[in-house]
Amino acid sequence: MKRSSFNIISLRHVGLSFMLISAIFLQSCEKEHEQKDSTLRFTHKVGTADVIYDSVMYTNAASNLYSVETLRYFVSDLMLTNASGDSFVVDTAIYLDARDEATLTHVYSLVLPEKDFTHITFNFGFSNADNHSGMYPSLPESGMAWPEMMGGGYHYMKLEGKFMNNSSLANFKVHTGMLNGNANYFTVTLPLTETISEGHFDLTINMNLNNWFSDPHTFDLANILGGMMGNQTAQTQIKENGYNVFSVTQ
Repeated sequence: MKRSSFNIISLRHVGLSFMLISAIFLQSCEKEHEQKDSTLRFTHKVGTADVIYDSVMYTNAASNLYSVETLRYFVSDLMLTNASGDSFVVDTAIYLDARDEATLTHVYSLVLPEKDFTHITFNFGFSNADNHSGMYPSLPESGMAWPEMMGGGYHYMKLEGKFMNNSSLANFKVHTGMLNGNANYFTVTLPLTETISEGHFDLTINMNLNNWFSDPHTFDLANILGGMMGNQTAQTQIKENGYNVFSVTQ
């Protein structure tokens, strides 16, 4: 009897030990899976070099010698699309300040389906339907508010600096937004050089600032000395140049 009792207890211990080991193994697998976060980074360059701020050292297509002091903007409706044409939302909206490192890297715990993803898309700024005044009550995002008299909502971008205007320095402000209801946002589609097939991603979106001022329009900063927020022609030119501003690396 004692021997039989001992065997029953031992079997129970074995069973409990197996369950405990299985639970630990499953938790370990879950933790390992959770550690495979997806990462989206943003970088800002002139040509191939990282931007150096507050130095009048860059030349654009209009031969403006200029500096970069401020670069703040929104992107929205970020999606990854697979070879079957199915799209999955990565983020609804991101505020970025090129001089604030904390805004430039975004980590997501989402796990994508095991399919090959071929490109990433996003809106530069907000679609008209999504651009509403008061969405952001606090700084820094609230500092991007677009004047109500011009249509309300939020700036898509504030790109500011100085440039040589004839022989003296002048300020420039490339401010884009939904001027009087005009759809000045645009959708960027970037093909991926490698397909994403493991359920998570590590992507870097690069902005080349010089491309805001070229292709298809040579954009002369001297033409917006008085600002461009109320200038739909300038808004359109920057929008159309913007399609060539971004690239993605993996």
